[in-house]
Amino acid sequence: LRWWDGILAGKPLDWDLQRDVALIADEVWEDGPVAVKVEIDRIEINHIVNRTPHAEIIDRDASGQFFATPVVTLPPTVFQNAKDKVSDAVAEVRARLGHNQIAFILPDLDLLDRYSARYADNPLRLHDEFEKLKARIDLLVRQGELSPHDLIGDLRAALDSGAIDIRRSDKEVAKVIKGRTAERLVRLRKDRTPKVEAALAQAQAEARPDLRQELQEDLATADKPATNDAETTAQENAAYRAVSRMSRMAKRAKDDTVKLADDTGKVAKGVEAAGKAAEAAPVWWETVTNWLSGLFF
Repeated sequence: LRWWDGILAGKPLDWDLQRDVALIADEVWEDGPVAVKVEIDRIEINHIVNRTPHAEIIDRDASGQFFATPVVTLPPTVFQNAKDKVSDAVAEVRARLGHNQIAFILPDLDLLDRYSARYADNPLRLHDEFEKLKARIDLLVRQGELSPHDLIGDLRAALDSGAIDIRRSDKEVAKVIKGRTAERLVRLRKDRTPKVEAALAQAQAEARPDLRQELQEDLATADKPATNDAETTAQENAAYRAVSRMSRMAKRAKDDTVKLADDTGKVAKGVEAAGKAAEAAPVWWETVTNWLSGLFF
């Protein structure tokens, strides 16, 4: 239906996706619609994963809970220098400017402190926090709520320099920024039916507390209306991060289910049984895959 609707609307489905579906092996087609559906779902989720790099690995622990591990290619000294120059500039602003001069930015500085500790080993997240605070400074200066003091200028320069150092020196971060530029995934709320919301809740329940919290925070940020450029960027980054992670979680859960069926020599029957069981207890990864496919294709 999505393929035909695209033809009628003059907006055909992604050509690479169409090619991969057309090249599904004959034996899969001969196995019937259940086997074909499994393969098309696999192709779709793989395309989404490839289109949303995120400088991390999503894996499962021994208890089956999902967790995220950053993939870092940034030289440690470069990363530490980037963090140091920002923390030094923040300390100077706090020490030498009066409370009234920086009242509007104090919550942002406190948030940066918390995130710097929380994501001390994650260059991508700190890069984004540096960029977010830089945009916030620009906004407050334009609105006249923050004085363009030299120390504020120094802080902005440190944030800009730190972010540049990270994205120039970490190829994984560079891939993410390129992916985010290509994919605009805001306004996720309008595409989330109650069924999708329930599936996302089930997926989050299978994540470790830290990853679960981040998923909840990102979906909330993506849903919150943006009133300025800084908030729009934060919204876009949160939406991209949530979609990237959910696609990897769905792929892993789906692969695990098919592998389990494959191990018993009953791939089609196993997946068909899972599909029937979904009527009573929805398979969250299937619903999430369909929702993400609708966003992309």
